Amino acid sequence: MSPLIFMIVMGNLFHPRTALFSVEVPQSSFIVRVGGEVALECNFPFNGTLRVEELMIIWLHSAPSQTDQREVISFHRGKIDLPIQDGSYRGRATLLNETLYKGQAVLQITDVKLSDSGIYRCIIGYGGADYKHIQLTVGASYGRIHTQAEVATGGKELILTCSAEGFPLPSVFWQCNKLNISLPSNTSNTMTADGLYNVTSAIRSELRLGKDCICLFWNKDLQEITSAKIFSQAKQDPLVSENHLFVAVVFPVCVFFICVAFVVILKRRKFKSRLYQRSSEFTNSEIDPNIKTDLV
Repeated sequence: MSPLIFMIVMGNLFHPRTALFSVEVPQSSFIVRVGGEVALECNFPFNGTLRVEELMIIWLHSAPSQTDQREVISFHRGKIDLPIQDGSYRGRATLLNETLYKGQAVLQITDVKLSDSGIYRCIIGYGGADYKHIQLTVGASYGRIHTQAEVATGGKELILTCSAEGFPLPSVFWQCNKLNISLPSNTSNTMTADGLYNVTSAIRSELRLGKDCICLFWNKDLQEITSAKIFSQAKQDPLVSENHLFVAVVFPVCVFFICVAFVVILKRRKFKSRLYQRSSEFTNSEIDPNIKTDLV
């Protein structure tokens, strides 16, 4: 906090009418997604017409991982003091002027970032002075889940993998055939340049076991479950597939051709038999039965 703001705050806090001045917050905590917007509100009392030149509003931010406070907005003598605003909020944070005349000091933040998480303190002085805290939690959905299924070394197991980016770290569960399974999962994570967690979870399943397997990511901060299906039919190793192909396709074709060949052979034999019989009948009909042949 700058020395000027500190002096103004201390002067208002020790004003004789401070005890009669009370700041209230309609909502003390907010949960918002990365890239969204939020409006934090503190209400203050005033009688008659508001004299904005006598109104002082300061919004400060304390991040969970930092001890210093960042100056988000400083409103004094009827205008916002931009030079002392923290650079990370410039162009994203503003004080809504139209609500001041309703006794509402509304801090609007757009394009919310993970670094915006933390405690916001609104300090308001108008004759007296008071302050309140508001908690802001920022999360990122694990909405885009990438899946992969591959045969493990040895060809007897299938490795199912799910990976996604979000914040904070989720709880990852697996379901097969609509039941939670006790198969051990291997879940790991890395941090991206944007401050998101890249989470990967994998399980091993029997190759021949037909299942509908689903991985589920539970984001506690956003109270959100996202899921993805991996596969929905039995997988088989190459040897099983080849045997199945032989039994289902090759073997019936071979049997068919053998039957056809057998039928053709039978028909050819019957044809030759009939031909021989006709030839014999023709030969016998050419010889006169009354002629006898003597052997000398």
